[in-house]
Amino acid sequence: MTRANRLVTDWQDTTRIIFDVHANISEQITVRLMEFADRAVYFVPTSGSDAAIRRLQGLDVPARGGRDKIRIAWLLGSGDPVAPVVPNLREFACRDFKIAEPPPGLPWGRSLAGGLERLVHDLRGVRIGVALGGGAARGKAHLGVLKALEQNGIVVDMIAGTSAGAMTGVVYASGLDADYSAERFSKDLRPSWFFRHLLRGDHWYLLYKYRRGQFDPMLRPYLHDWKLEQLAIPCLSVSGCSVVRERGDAVHAILESINLPVLSVPIVRGGQALIDGGLVNNIPADVLVAMGCNFVIAVSVTAKLEKAFSGITPGTTTTSGKKPGFVQTLMRSLMVQDHSLNAIGVQPADIVIEPDVRAFEMTDFVRTNDPTTAVLALDQIHHLLMHVGKRRLDAGQTRNAEGILRLCYGTPDWPDFVSLAVTEIRHFGASSMQVARRLQAMIEHLLRVLPEARKPALQQELNMLQRAIQRSFPDEEDRARCQVGDFQGIGSSES
Repeated sequence: MTRANRLVTDWQDTTRIIFDVHANISEQITVRLMEFADRAVYFVPTSGSDAAIRRLQGLDVPARGGRDKIRIAWLLGSGDPVAPVVPNLREFACRDFKIAEPPPGLPWGRSLAGGLERLVHDLRGVRIGVALGGGAARGKAHLGVLKALEQNGIVVDMIAGTSAGAMTGVVYASGLDADYSAERFSKDLRPSWFFRHLLRGDHWYLLYKYRRGQFDPMLRPYLHDWKLEQLAIPCLSVSGCSVVRERGDAVHAILESINLPVLSVPIVRGGQALIDGGLVNNIPADVLVAMGCNFVIAVSVTAKLEKAFSGITPGTTTTSGKKPGFVQTLMRSLMVQDHSLNAIGVQPADIVIEPDVRAFEMTDFVRTNDPTTAVLALDQIHHLLMHVGKRRLDAGQTRNAEGILRLCYGTPDWPDFVSLAVTEIRHFGASSMQVARRLQAMIEHLLRVLPEARKPALQQELNMLQRAIQRSFPDEEDRARCQVGDFQGIGSSES
């Protein structure tokens, strides 16, 4: 201990000193080191939780004021996707992290593998939060946003979700892969044969899921009896009257937040009657700020609101002849309310992401890819690549409204952008003439207008698209038609 005192004195001008010690050192030395330390990280295998807590109790951490210095890093084994339940953990440690060893395979994703990076963020004083808003079936787009953040090397430290944002956020925070989760949502929320053959069967099916309590058994196979505090990423759910859950049963937290009035009765728990969180706080960026996040990304799937409703369009006198049903009217009313609340919800955020998902109905939980949706996406991708293709691509920087630098991050190079933008649509959409022609038109236009250095990656994608067309259309006339770019996405040529 004398030597440690001397070293600390000698190194007092050093920016950071790290002591790497075994957990079995004496309590006297541990207490003395804690006096020196600004931060203590206790690495604990999941099987050693009881011993770790006993050791912290022996050090009398709360009385010595060491709680705010201590972090627990749980070392997850191959069969342990979540940390153990330790009811009194917050008495001894300010935060805990889950570190997967070795990196997990499917169905687990990068969210489970990012624990060490989150610990590094904490040591550097960085906490990146993502606020996911409500939006019924459109909330599945949150999984796409989270996947895009992964692909760009942005590791999320905390998630707060409301309604559909709570469902996708908790599932993602559990460590499940984003693509796997989207696929399972589409399958599990597909109406049965009976409902598919009813008029407005998707509406009746949603009502059935709520009234018969079908969401709990749907989610249990994935989230089991796990609690929020066990998950790989700290995740908070928001229900009506801004009730924020950061602990407790993960499935219960989701059910409280998605509990739509009229479709379901309030959930009574803990002396509270709980309903959908979107009625009060649709994008809970403020919750993340209150939890200490110093960089917040807000995601809104209701920022863009279509004007037409059930065949009724402002400024016209014609309608589809069908009156909207009560579920359709309720969902539209909630969407309009969410749209109005967004301006308040996103105010604390540093970045706001607004996917355009107007092509999806609020109750369309099954559809993920179809030609119309792909064409709408290509319209946005076209504008994005036009913008990115003309700018310098190097380390990205984000500043707040005062011009203060808030975040530096590595950006993909041009081939990465092209691949991210085009590859998935080419894989899944090239068999549709509508998508193939619109995609070809986009690439051809970018080849004409972008600088010479951008063309090789585009030409490579165009060649792969043409090969995919050859495989997908055995008929010669169909292949010839696909070779004519469609700049409108409706089957017409540029001319």
